[in-house]
Amino acid sequence: MCVRTGDTLQVNDGGIHRTTIITPDRAIARIVPGRRTGELKGCLDTKWTITTELFPKGDGWTQWVHVRGVADDGVPRVDFGDFPLRGMGVAMRTGALAGHGSRLALGSGIEPSVEVHDTTGRLVQLIRLDEKPASITAAEMEAGVGMTQGANLKTGASFKVPTPKGAPMTWPAYGELRYDPLGRLWMEDYTKQLGTGWWTVFAASGESLGRMQLPKSAKGTPPLVVGFTRDAVLVRRLDDDGAPHVTAYRLIPVNR
Repeated sequence: MCVRTGDTLQVNDGGIHRTTIITPDRAIARIVPGRRTGELKGCLDTKWTITTELFPKGDGWTQWVHVRGVADDGVPRVDFGDFPLRGMGVAMRTGALAGHGSRLALGSGIEPSVEVHDTTGRLVQLIRLDEKPASITAAEMEAGVGMTQGANLKTGASFKVPTPKGAPMTWPAYGELRYDPLGRLWMEDYTKQLGTGWWTVFAASGESLGRMQLPKSAKGTPPLVVGFTRDAVLVRRLDDDGAPHVTAYRLIPVNR
């Protein structure tokens, strides 16, 4: 949930794959459907929103998503192009979108890089990581480690997805992307377990500023980051009775 230009509220719901635009007088201006690609994290300073549409292309294993900016009246404004999403079973969290101000960060996770576009669709920055994505071993493929369409976070139960033969298989290079109000880009580490708690932060210039790790709860459940403020990280956790709550943890830079 975030505020766009003109105090218009934008609610991105990845659970039901749609974006709802709410005007300052609390009326629903438009509902924008999505196509199973997750939701945009954050808003742009525009009077249009980002839509994503998934479509098959190429080897049948690599899915592609078409990203565009669409006005509240449904008229397309900006075309950002097509981006690959590898592994619809193995790498369910591959593919990340984050918006802030006049910048949209797009990453597939297949390659260790993130593209940053302005609101005209122009590529203005390319952030590259030092490490390449880890390969999925033959043993991991045989065991179906992480190769799930869904998982029960309480029991750990999941179901396996068939893996096509001959496809180049790697774990995603990173998890989610999020911007904070200062325009810094936060990138979540990806591991085979959900919620590692490790994040890397980049300045608006693309320079790496540092890394942060969030501890697990007393019960060992991973932290779920729901957003960043200027000087804090917002984390969603469950109480002992199962009720959710959001806690703000202040970010204090440490020079070593």
